[in-house]
This record gives sequence, structure tokens and C-alpha cells, in this order.
Amino acid sequence: MVLTGLAILSGCGGSGVTSGGSSGSLSQSTTSTSGSVTPRLLPPAPPGQPPSAGSTRIQTELPAGYAVDLRPRVNPLVVNLRSGWNMFSMPFVSLSQFNVSQPGNVLACYRYDATTGNYVELNFNNGAFNSNPFTGYWVYCSSPTQVTMNGDEQTQTTISTNLAMGWNLVGTPFSVNTPTSQFQWQSGTLPAAFASFLLWPGVLTYNGSAYTELGHPPTALPAAESQWIYAYAPGVLSRTVTSLAANRSFELPTVNSGGFINASPGDSTTIPGWTVVGNGGGNVAVIQQDFVFRGTTIRAQDGTQSLDLTGFSDLTGIADVGVSQQLTTETGKTYRVSFYIGNQVDPGGPGGTTSTVNVEINSVLAFTGTNSDGAGSNVMNWRQFSFTFTAAGPATVITFRNGDVAADTSNGLDNIVITEEPGPGA
Repeated sequence: MVLTGLAILSGCGGSGVTSGGSSGSLSQSTTSTSGSVTPRLLPPAPPGQPPSAGSTRIQTELPAGYAVDLRPRVNPLVVNLRSGWNMFSMPFVSLSQFNVSQPGNVLACYRYDATTGNYVELNFNNGAFNSNPFTGYWVYCSSPTQVTMNGDEQTQTTISTNLAMGWNLVGTPFSVNTPTSQFQWQSGTLPAAFASFLLWPGVLTYNGSAYTELGHPPTALPAAESQWIYAYAPGVLSRTVTSLAANRSFELPTVNSGGFINASPGDSTTIPGWTVVGNGGGNVAVIQQDFVFRGTTIRAQDGTQSLDLTGFSDLTGIADVGVSQQLTTETGKTYRVSFYIGNQVDPGGPGGTTSTVNVEINSVLAFTGTNSDGAGSNVMNWRQFSFTFTAAGPATVITFRNGDVAADTSNGLDNIVITEEPGPGA
């Protein structure tokens, strides 16, 4: 359904805040034949006429200290913005790559404050996207423009945002189309909220000239886009990440403060959910985050414990030692594996300068990640990596192996999140 009669507001406002205007008023409603309350008016129009090309406010440079060679996502996400207004979202926690094909084409960027009914003007750069991952944005381009970006994906156990009563501009917080069944509204699911009219099921997107329904209700929220969602009462929209991997952050067994527990190949009980694999002469170690090795505190990336794939029984290191786990999968389904590699930089010492992890799917090498960050730091440096695989059967064995040379005795692994990717029809 195309919703016409949209009145574009005039003026951007010199203060950086633009009113949503009467077209977004929430004071009126109608009652549908089903008895549910239907919003009478559309959400606020796009923020208005953008500034002229000569007053562009885009900034595309990365701040000092960003590692531009970081590629946690195997392939960067490419977003094509049309000429005119676009509804945009930022699916990454932090950006390592943010390139705009024609920076001068981007003339305006706004977010919407649902509590005040105002648009807030922003610079279109990586620094503008440090707010809640559910934040939606309007971006205006003078001609078609391509944005290429990469960074750390969402891996928090739960991400959430508060929606106000009325229309809310909500961004999709992931780099893939995400089924609405994976989101929660208050204590129930998002589809249930649409069905019971806690949220209006007519979620709206924008086609360049008018609002259209994403679905009634939608089955998925599209990657790197935002949408208008109408809430009949304030509440919390959330998404809980459930990883297929058991004991994904190695919080078991419980390790004493500042200590570690070794486990050798063939051991399937010491680290619940995981079996240690590899050369019988090596081991792995679950480390509590107050442990210090050669001046580096081995802080966990998630929780209070992490795994060292080189172990701590000696200082020789065994290159092929690792951990494996059998996952329950569905034949033909695609799954995303996200994990963090920890590195310390110890030039000339046993800690080495890089950390490499080889990931196998059913004993076949599927991905290799190397973290070389951390020079000058006295705490473990973590970098996120991710890749996808397609399941060949109902059970899939995933293995994380130490890929460092034998003399390197520091290689961290933590926060393993394995989730099913949405299907092509989502």
C-alpha cells in the first residue's frame, strides 16, 4: 500500500532541530472495523528541504586510532542510497570502514526524537552512529550514492530500545534482513504485538516519494534501513541473541580470581560444551580475567573468563590444539559465526605479536582470522571476526584451533555467537 498525500516540511532549522510538524501529530486516531485503534495520520514527513550542495556537512574520515584494515565481516556491507531521502540504519557497534562514493552528494542526516517530536540534525559520518543500535536515520542525497561500511557486529546477549507512544523511527540493528520473530516487544514477541495491536501492524518505509507499508505486519526488518513503528503505549523493543554454541564465552568451569584451568586433548568434561582436540602434548586454558601474563592483563571480551588456545602447562606451544563442539543445524540453512580473537604484543617474548585462529566446519578449514592489534597496551586486545557456512546435515562440528607458531604462547578466544541467517525470502 502506498500512502500518498505526504506534505514535505520546509526548512531544516538553523538550530539543528526540526519539528516533525502537524503531519506527524499523534493526537488523533480512528477505530477500525476490528475494534483496534488505527493511527489517523502518517508519521512525520522527512525533515524538509536539505541544505544546498555548498553547505554539505558530511565528514567521512576515520578518527585517529581506527584500524582501517580491520575486516570483522568477511565482506563489507554496501548500501545504495537513492537520490532524495533514504531511511537508513547503522548495523555495526563500531565502524572500522566507512566510505562514501561521492561525499558531496550527501546533504543532510537526521534522527528522530519521538519523545519531543523533533528531528535532530547530524553529520553523516561514523561518529554520528554511536547511539542506540535501534536508532533510525533520514539521509538525503543529491544523486545516487554508495556507502561501504564494516565493523563489529552486535553480539550483546540482549539489545533494546525504549519506544514512545506514537510513531518511532526504528533502525534495523543487523547487517542482514532479520525476521520479526527474532525481536521482542515487552515480554512477548514482535509478531504477537502486531497481532494484538500493541503495535500498529502497518509498519512504514519510504519509496522516495511516499510512505509505503513494509508489511501488514512485516515478516522481516531490512538490513541497513529504518522504518516507522507506531506504539499504542510506551514499551521496550529488544532482541535477544541465542547462540547455538553452548558455554560460548567459557564462563564454565568457574576459575578462581587471577587463575586458569588447563584442559588437554581428548578432554570433554573440563570445559562444559567443548571437547579439546589436537596434539596430545598441548592444552588449552580457561583464564579468569585478572590473570596477568608478561605484564598483560588477560581481560575477557565477554563475561569474566576467556579461553587461551595455547594453554599454560609449558612455554613451547602446540600449533594445532583447539576446541570443538557439535551443533544442531538444519540441512541447507546458512549460519553466521561471530567470535573474538585476543592478542597481546610481546616482541621477542613468548606472548608473540599476533594471534591466529583457524575455524573448521566438519574438519574442513572454513575461515582464518588474525589479530595483530594491541601494541603498547597492557590489557588483552580483542577483535571481532565473522563468517557464514551452510549446514550439510542435522549436525555440524565446529572447531577453533590455534594457528600461531609453536613459540607463541598467547592466543585468546571469546564470545562465540552462532546464529541462523534469515532465508532469502525474509
